[in-house]
Amino acid sequence: MSSNIGKVYLFTGNDEIQIAGASAKLMLDLAGPDPDPFASDILSENDSCSGSDLLLRLLSSIDSPSFTGAEKVIWLKNYSAFSSEPDSKDKKRDSHPLTILTQRIRKGLPAKLVLILSGVGCDGRKALAKACQETGEVRVLNKPDTTKRQGIAEMTAILRESAAAKKVQIDYQAMSLFIELFAGNTALIDSELEKLACYCGGENSTITAEAVESLCVSQTEEQPWALSNALGTASLKECLNVINNIVAKSKDEENIDDMEIIDTI
Repeated sequence: MSSNIGKVYLFTGNDEIQIAGASAKLMLDLAGPDPDPFASDILSENDSCSGSDLLLRLLSSIDSPSFTGAEKVIWLKNYSAFSSEPDSKDKKRDSHPLTILTQRIRKGLPAKLVLILSGVGCDGRKALAKACQETGEVRVLNKPDTTKRQGIAEMTAILRESAAAKKVQIDYQAMSLFIELFAGNTALIDSELEKLACYCGGENSTITAEAVESLCVSQTEEQPWALSNALGTASLKECLNVINNIVAKSKDEENIDDMEIIDTI
């Protein structure tokens, strides 16, 4: 890619936690812990600005250089409507803000601009992801499917990396038990590891299976209560999320049992 063209990074997939963490890390690397408001722009959804309005603000920011003339970093943070991108057969696609953004990226971003796009649901088969791949980098971060060996390996790597960030280690038996209890739910890793690290002595300690067994409660035991709460709030989305977690957990337990049998053969 020419040095006269800015760079775009797209973080997407179906795992909100990994997407948010990876994009935040890049923003920290590029702009530091206290981004200069004259050389950075963080755009996120709120009650007054979301969807198409937020994308229009993004497009305006792309063509507005930094106040000092130095490199500018723009972060479209945790955007929730990438899935609204129209396909090639949509007659109104040319006027859609995501199509306009795609065209702007393909045209070439300003030389001193770094654009970070993060959020679930950007379809790799559609134009935006392809444009980002052609002119920058795309990272697809999905929830580990712990019904498969690859998913268990992915969850293991995430656990190790998260433990290292907290300056603790987690032994093999503890890791296996953690995955058995929480499957591929990366949303629970940070809080559970924090609790386990404190229990085991803080920095430079090793998290053991005994600690996991003592402090961590299986999702299977928690989910009926969560479903009851979701029903009480009449939230269809929350109910479906809880039901999906229950089904995933059930599949994970069957898979783990099968793997234990295979390993003994």
